[in-house]
Amino acid sequence: MSIGNMKVLYLLCVFVLLQQVHAKAKAGQVVKEDLPYIACDVCEASITELYSATQSARSLQPKNKLDEVDIVVLIESICNPASTTGEWIRKIDIIESTLKDKRVLSLIEPGGLAKCG
Repeated sequence: MSIGNMKVLYLLCVFVLLQQVHAKAKAGQVVKEDLPYIACDVCEASITELYSATQSARSLQPKNKLDEVDIVVLIESICNPASTTGEWIRKIDIIESTLKDKRVLSLIEPGGLAKCG
């Protein structure tokens, strides 16, 4: 997969994640002030999962090629905790700690699957 394709995948995934954050914000479940602190970790985790899912999907295709529709479907499913591909979201938690008198939010994998929402 070329760097250009990875950038497009990254941007699409960020777009989908932002849409989900926006949808959750309407329900009052997101603390907007926390978003700058977790965005990088979430993006990194989502891109890692997306890359893995893309590699798996490519290995099942003739000549290891995916078309645009396949990639869009992967991006949508990777950001959906109810899908098999998006199950990784249910495996992570956000924890708050203090480091040098600053509030820090980070992702952890405590084990098991949590219920989203």
